Amino acid sequence: MRTSPAFILASALIGLHCGGGGGGGSEITSTGNTGAGGAGGTSATTDGAGGTPMQTGRLGGVGTGGTMGGTMAATGGQSAGKPCERPETLLCDDFESSASGAEPGAPLWTPQPAWQNDRIRVTDAQAHSGSRSASVTGAPYGTALVPVKEFPTDGKPLYVRVYLRTEKSTADMAGHVSFIEGAEKLGDDGEELRLGASHGQLDVNLIPGSKGTGGTGEKTQFSNGRVDIPGDGGPGVVLKPGVWTCIEAMFDGKNHRFSAWVDGKKVDGLEVTDWQQGRKNWSPSYRYLKIGGQNFSGATGKLYYDDIVVSTAGPIGCDG
Repeated sequence: MRTSPAFILASALIGLHCGGGGGGGSEITSTGNTGAGGAGGTSATTDGAGGTPMQTGRLGGVGTGGTMGGTMAATGGQSAGKPCERPETLLCDDFESSASGAEPGAPLWTPQPAWQNDRIRVTDAQAHSGSRSASVTGAPYGTALVPVKEFPTDGKPLYVRVYLRTEKSTADMAGHVSFIEGAEKLGDDGEELRLGASHGQLDVNLIPGSKGTGGTGEKTQFSNGRVDIPGDGGPGVVLKPGVWTCIEAMFDGKNHRFSAWVDGKKVDGLEVTDWQQGRKNWSPSYRYLKIGGQNFSGATGKLYYDDIVVSTAGPIGCDG
């Protein structure tokens, strides 16, 4: 199903929020734990060479000028090397700098189109770290946090790490839904690769699948390793409700590859190279991300996102 209006591109990215100091993500086969957040400072951070501060937030970021050698000014700041401080980090947000009830917006996120009807709001009802997260209500046409910044990564893979809490198990979402999409265009009229769920388990879905050789058309690979039909390949990865799960996706357009991690463990069944049928050059040219909930033949229910990081530095992991 591909019926959603185009998202509207806002002004250019100004700075980065820094993600919270999170604790461990939940195990998908257990009740899980909510990670503890770092202490809440409000200072911005400067770098060791006297660079100017980045966006003021609960956790300071690294200054835009100079080197990485500075100290953290925020009380709950992360040590050097954490995701928000790496030079390859393109976006980092823990929603602590946004008021509860507000729409996540500039300088990081595009304004929601009017047709989304307040389906994304910062909330203090749930949080992986700190006291806030982004609440998303899935919809047939999609509801997504869309970064203002486009991501032409010059051939580098794009890594996206989120903490996701669902009110329903993926086994109870019925048909096909999506959580994280890498796309060529803001709307649904371009090539897309979607990390989501169907048949009760996590999957990755390519649509329309018009590129490359060795086959065309929509493809789905399930977390149990099967392609198109989950068959008897086992239950795959099933997200439990009411716990925070660390999910990371790698979109590698240059090498036509996709990978995913859940709670820091690579999901072998979601390692996509040729869709197990020898397809080549199938990948979209990823310029946009959509992080949220879209109901195709299923229903996500309410979702919560926290501690979102986007980077080209390699796997981000679940720390920080």
